[in-house]
Amino acid sequence: MVAVEISNLEFVHVGLDRTASFTLTCQEAALHRGRLTFLVGPNGAGKSTLLKLLSGRLSPSRGVVKFPNHSLKHSRRVAEFAAGDAANLIDEFSVRDHLLVAIKAAGKRSPLFYRSIAGTRRLLSELGPHFLTDFVNQKIWERVATLSSGQRQLLYLLMTTIGNMDVLLADEPTTFLDREHTNRFLNTLHTIAEPQNCAVLVVTHDIESIRIHADSHSCDILLAHPTKPTSAAIASLNALDRHSLDPTARMIYDMVTK
Repeated sequence: MVAVEISNLEFVHVGLDRTASFTLTCQEAALHRGRLTFLVGPNGAGKSTLLKLLSGRLSPSRGVVKFPNHSLKHSRRVAEFAAGDAANLIDEFSVRDHLLVAIKAAGKRSPLFYRSIAGTRRLLSELGPHFLTDFVNQKIWERVATLSSGQRQLLYLLMTTIGNMDVLLADEPTTFLDREHTNRFLNTLHTIAEPQNCAVLVVTHDIESIRIHADSHSCDILLAHPTKPTSAAIASLNALDRHSLDPTARMIYDMVTK
């Protein structure tokens, strides 16, 4: 099932001199519920601009970004996550404190009912399987100050995904993570996509992580590149030859900037 449809999309950025300094086009693409889509491409190819168009922070100059089954813009939920967001966590608060604050903010039942260990675990079990990880079980009472960078990013991701959502936009979420933690993080994104029936768009430069993830999970690829491809864009395209990916990976879509 499609969560987002992009059709004949064009965004023109007008500079201070009132001339077009940047144009992004995407003829057709879709984000599917229950799946990860990797958005790859060199710097300056328009990846962050596309995220802003999907989140509603920018409006397209032409074409549409459509959320099927949602007639009103505010009736769908787009959650956003970036690696730097974890800096907003409060060192003196515990993992549990942060999760309960996020639960309250999402309109879930009052945290006052979940003061006990059993009550907290019961509440988390209701939110989804990605809350039943070793990390949550082992670190639930730990202060954020004691967490590693990877654990802080995972905590912020869990907070972001509390509540119903249609799309999760993850902007280079594995920055600063080593290979092992990157793979765990992507697996967590997969366990979020399926149970919550949401689409997950992951911006990344890490081609090897996509290869590893595609070996065991179905995924889609959206390739961003300039009209005149740079050597980096060509390298990305060659490395992502779809014949080297899992057969369940969908066709590579093109998003062009000029």
